[in-house]
Amino acid sequence: MSHLDVIWVLPHRDQADDEDVVKNGRPAKLTVALAVQDLPKELIIGIPESVLQGRHKQEVLLAQYVRQRSHARALFALSTPCGKDKGGRTVYLTLIEVLPTDGLPERSPSLEGLSGPELSKAQQILSRLAFCVDPWSRRIHDMLEAVSRHGEIDTFCSTTVPNAAYPAQWTPKKKSPRPYGRSRGNGAIPAHSGRHDPEELPLASESRATWGLCGG
Repeated sequence: MSHLDVIWVLPHRDQADDEDVVKNGRPAKLTVALAVQDLPKELIIGIPESVLQGRHKQEVLLAQYVRQRSHARALFALSTPCGKDKGGRTVYLTLIEVLPTDGLPERSPSLEGLSGPELSKAQQILSRLAFCVDPWSRRIHDMLEAVSRHGEIDTFCSTTVPNAAYPAQWTPKKKSPRPYGRSRGNGAIPAHSGRHDPEELPLASESRATWGLCGG
């Protein structure tokens, strides 16, 4: 089995106390579907505002991978903006895959239980990842290549999270990831902006699809 659970955290539009999710095709509440208190402190559900600033919000993709060795599992999270809440704030659709410790995420995770704008957004995400049509999706591909190559590293992030309390040990900008312990400095690039982010690094031209990304 390549994954233990597939959980879609739905946009928190009503700002209720608990968030709605779809776990393995069935509706549930976040606190029931996932033991939130056991999530690693590095894992972010959604996208911090600092990542969105100055970018086309609806095109941003933020992926993370955390090896949670104490629980004999890994967590892959992928978030993108998906509309607004009743107060006009950006809300997010997040995919969380619970994996074996060194597992890689599903190329085509189940969309069962999704509908409406959430289904449309999920299909769009998977299409972007499959064809690597933009810098955000290529960064995720590079991150997953690093996951497969660096078994000694526990935390990975596909782009920068400025001022993160618990920064990832690996990001695209870091040429020499530091195993275990905090590291400083992250990298990111914008989507379809027509210009390069000052922190951008060349994308890995030799990378090929461990998750079916950028293949061909």
